[in-house]
Amino acid sequence: MKLEIRKDLRGIYNYLLSEKIDNYLLSKEFKEFCDKNIEIKDIWKESENYSNNMSFLLYSFRGKGELIDISFGIFLEKLLSLGKEKFLEFILNITKDFFNSKNKEVNLTDIHKNFKSLNYTYEEIVECYNKL
Repeated sequence: MKLEIRKDLRGIYNYLLSEKIDNYLLSKEFKEFCDKNIEIKDIWKESENYSNNMSFLLYSFRGKGELIDISFGIFLEKLLSLGKEKFLEFILNITKDFFNSKNKEVNLTDIHKNFKSLNYTYEEIVECYNKL
């Protein structure tokens, strides 16, 4: 099963998958993060449920990894529908927690490169990140 990711989300989607966010989305750390961020938890649960239903209906389920990738794409689209500011806040918050779980620093330049199609300036990203 293949999910067609919105063109403006492909950069951040591919970047975070290349950083192995799918492992984080299955982790205890993400569950704890969601428990502290109920709005994100609800959107993630909704995205997971939707992708679970898709795989059941299409009979092309290839495993939990693929399901998480699909859930993540749906999740990004749902976050974006909340508005530009809320999307940036939520995705940076998730990214920060994800990189912390890997004992890595978030590279805001890489984030900006992958957010270009969403029309965020580097300054907007830095300002939002520093507020977290």
